[in-house]
Amino acid sequence: MKPEMLASQLAAFEPIRPDENVITVDGRLLPAKIVDELLSQATWLFPDLEADWWQRAGVS
Repeated sequence: MKPEMLASQLAAFEPIRPDENVITVDGRLLPAKIVDELLSQATWLFPDLEADWWQRAGVS
């Protein structure tokens, strides 16, 4: 992205709504820690992720 486009992109940001599932991760962490944090938050938000894929809700 061109630097001059940054202002318009920041202006277009919308606040996160309470009904949205959001995962936030500190990008300064080591890659392995980022993955650990992503998986931890994802399985907390979506507990079905801990089941084998064929046992998850909605899979037929």
